[in-house]
Amino acid sequence: MCIRDRSKQAVTGTTDGLIYVWDISLIMEDSSQPEERRAIKQVNLMNTSNKSETAQKRVPPAINILKVQGDYLVVGASNGSIRFYDFQYRIIAWFEEFKICLLYTSPSPRDRQKSRMPSSA
Repeated sequence: MCIRDRSKQAVTGTTDGLIYVWDISLIMEDSSQPEERRAIKQVNLMNTSNKSETAQKRVPPAINILKVQGDYLVVGASNGSIRFYDFQYRIIAWFEEFKICLLYTSPSPRDRQKSRMPSSA
């Protein structure tokens, strides 16, 4: 889940390449709570639609990472692509075919003296 600054909206990604935009519901129903978030929009960010028959059989990449960076929503997908969208969910930049593996491990207590990481990590 990714929450936009200065907005009450939140965004979640799916393994189907979709995002759901959540916002405070202005419609009260019998079972709803004040300030309850509801999905207000579904957007296909990993659109693989094409008129060719082979494209219809293609499985869209999963959305693994969502992050707000300044004025952009940064999306990391299971196919290695990194995409930047504005908040109307229009593509701004797209990078593909990265062979990146990021791994973070917390240092053990005995390594803390050697580590330059803050002690709260």
